[in-house]
Amino acid sequence: MNSTQTSRVRCIVSDNGAQVSEVAAHLAYSVLVFGLGVSGNCLILCVYWGKIRKSTTDALIKALALVDFMVCVHHLVYVVVWSVCLAGATVSGLWISTFDYVNRVWIGTSVLITGLIALDRYDSVCRPQRRWMTTSRTKKAVVCAFITAAAGHVPIYIIEVVVGDTASWGPHTLSYALKYMYRFVVFVTVVVIILVCYAQVFLAIRRHVRVAPLAASENTESTQRQPSVMTKQTPLSNHHVPQIGNTDLVSNQETAAGSTDGVAIPKPARWRETEIAEKGPKGSGNCPGASAAVRECRAAVPRSHRLFFCKRCYLSPLQRKTTAMLFVTSVVFVLSWLPYWITAVCCFFDVKLAIAEVSTELFYINNVANPVIYGVANRRFREESKQVLRRVRRCWSNA
Repeated sequence: MNSTQTSRVRCIVSDNGAQVSEVAAHLAYSVLVFGLGVSGNCLILCVYWGKIRKSTTDALIKALALVDFMVCVHHLVYVVVWSVCLAGATVSGLWISTFDYVNRVWIGTSVLITGLIALDRYDSVCRPQRRWMTTSRTKKAVVCAFITAAAGHVPIYIIEVVVGDTASWGPHTLSYALKYMYRFVVFVTVVVIILVCYAQVFLAIRRHVRVAPLAASENTESTQRQPSVMTKQTPLSNHHVPQIGNTDLVSNQETAAGSTDGVAIPKPARWRETEIAEKGPKGSGNCPGASAAVRECRAAVPRSHRLFFCKRCYLSPLQRKTTAMLFVTSVVFVLSWLPYWITAVCCFFDVKLAIAEVSTELFYINNVANPVIYGVANRRFREESKQVLRRVRRCWSNA
C-alpha cells in the first residue's frame, strides 16, 4: 500500500461505485499475490533446503525465497483490510502504518538480497580462487541487509505516525522526499551492482567459451607430437635416492619399471607431477635427481593443458545456467520496479497518470515470479519440484 491507498482505506464510501470497484480490484490482486507467492516460494524453500551441497548461491536463493514468502504472507493483512473497506468499515491509521512499515522492511530486504546475488555471481565466476563470499559471510550479509532495510524505513514510519493523516502528504513536502529518497538510493545502488557484476560475469564466460576449444585442440596436437612422453621411463628411477625415512616413492618407481618387459609405464605426467611434488620433499631432501624429474614433468605437460583444466573447474555449464537463471531474476526485478519510479517522478512534476494506482503495485511481481523463472530456466529445479509435489500429494492422500 502507498500513502494514497492508505488514506482511501480509512474513508471508503460504499455508495461510490468507482471506489468500490477499485477496492475490489485491490482485494483480488492481494489474494492472487498471496496465493501464488506463498505456494511458489514454499516450493523453492522445500527444494533448496534439502540439498546436501551447501553453497553461497543456495544460501542466497533460500534467503530471497524466505523474504519473498514473508512479503506474500503479509498480503493476507491487506486482504483483511480491503475486505473491511468493502464492508463500509474503517481501519485505524496506526495499524495501517505499522503493517506498511513491516511490509516495506521485507521489500527492502528483498531488493538488497538481489544485489547480493549479483555480487555472489561475480565472486564465484570471476574470482574463484580468491572468493570473498563464504557461507558465514553470506549469512551475515543477509542479516545486515535486513537491519539496513529496517533502519532505513524508521523515519518514514515515525513521520506517518506523527502526521497521522497520510493524505496530507504532497509531492513537494519533506515527508514525500524522505519516503522516496531511501528507496531510490537503494534501488539505484542495486541496479548499478547488477549491471557491473553481470557485465564482468558474462565477459568471463565469453572468454571461457572462446579459450576452451582452442586449449583442447592445442592439448590434442601437443599429445600427438610427443608420443614418447607416456612410455618414457621416468628419470627419477635412474638416480639413487637415499632412503631417509620415506621409501614408498622408490618402491613405487621400481615396481612400475618392472611391471612389463623392461618398459616402464609410469602414471600420466599430470599425476606424476603432483605425486612427486607431494612426496619428494619428505624423503629426498635436496636430491638433484628429484628436482630434475619435477622440472621435466612440468615441461612435459603443455601450459594450455593446465590452463584448460583450471578454467573448466569454475566455468562449468551448470554454473552458466545458474548465472543465466539469476540474471533473468534480476531483469524481472528491474522491470517490475520501473513503473513504480515512473509514477513517482510523474507525481513529483504534477503529471497525472491513468494507471498510477496499478503501476505502484506491479513491483510485487518480483516477489511472485521467481518460482516460474527457476522452473523455466533450470531443468533440475523442475525435476526436484516434481519430486517435492509427489511427496506432498502422497502425504495428503495418506492423511
